[in-house]
Amino acid sequence: MVFRNAFQILTDNFNKVYKLLLYRLVVILFTGAIFLAFFIPNVSSFLSELVTGPVGESVKQLAATFLRALLATEEAKEEISACLVEVGAQFSAFLSAHSLSIALVGIGTVLVYFAFQFLRGIGDFVVGDMLNTRMCSYAEVNFFSSLVKNIGIACRFLIIYVPIVMLFDVLILLLCYFVFFFLLSFLPGIVALFLSITAIICAQAAKFTLTSNLMPAMIEGGMKLGEAVKWSFHLTKVRFGKLYSSYIAYLYITLTICLATAVFTLGSGLLLALPAASIWLISIRFVNFYTQTGRKYFITYDTIVLNADKGNTEKFFENNEMYDKTKTR
Repeated sequence: MVFRNAFQILTDNFNKVYKLLLYRLVVILFTGAIFLAFFIPNVSSFLSELVTGPVGESVKQLAATFLRALLATEEAKEEISACLVEVGAQFSAFLSAHSLSIALVGIGTVLVYFAFQFLRGIGDFVVGDMLNTRMCSYAEVNFFSSLVKNIGIACRFLIIYVPIVMLFDVLILLLCYFVFFFLLSFLPGIVALFLSITAIICAQAAKFTLTSNLMPAMIEGGMKLGEAVKWSFHLTKVRFGKLYSSYIAYLYITLTICLATAVFTLGSGLLLALPAASIWLISIRFVNFYTQTGRKYFITYDTIVLNADKGNTEKFFENNEMYDKTKTR
């Protein structure tokens, strides 16, 4: 019921997809301009050497061997370790020759990516406030007004949340990278890839589950960050299984939709698919929060959910005496 109600909230508030899309395009243009202004002067000196030099040739050889390994070619599997050693040696030599420039580019890239995730998170926080108002009273809130109202609390939340999530994602990718090559030593390549992707999905679902109630607790509950973290973890323990299964399903469905959209629309459909997926995720968080705290909420203009676990709803206008009198005139 939670999953279905969240999707219904998404469809009922689909106009917010375009608002979030416009905001994200502005963020992408802003952070992209900063990145290019920093990236081009520092990278132009050694980028061509990286692509056409020994490192580039070693990476190409590794990619070809990797593709053969996915087809379960035993000879290719044995070559992968040798190729990895060669790439590592060439890359180490390259790093030694351009250590200062690479360090500057690395630091700049991390800072720009942090700025992008931070600004993107502000947009998600604003949409969360708009959806919360809609669920509470079915009122419509202006995006800019909500941005001004929530900019302070969003910044305090994201300045801690974004670095932790970035670190978590990097650790998960590194872990799955090593797990993949470990599995590749005794399993077919396609099976190793399947298990690695499954591990990434499961890890992301765990992240979404553990942070599920933070945004709703701060927006609807009016809690400070420390209080919201303690309360959220306590509440998540009660429904961890249901939350985790919801986010597993969400990730597989959105991944499938986004990949299909990217293929069949040559990527243009992602302009709608990605912000829609974000709003659906935010809706799931708020529906879970309202369900766990026993709050009523609107899913359409005349339907209020009383108990999402049992599927109980009521028609708002059927219980409104003024509406009935007006209808009989």
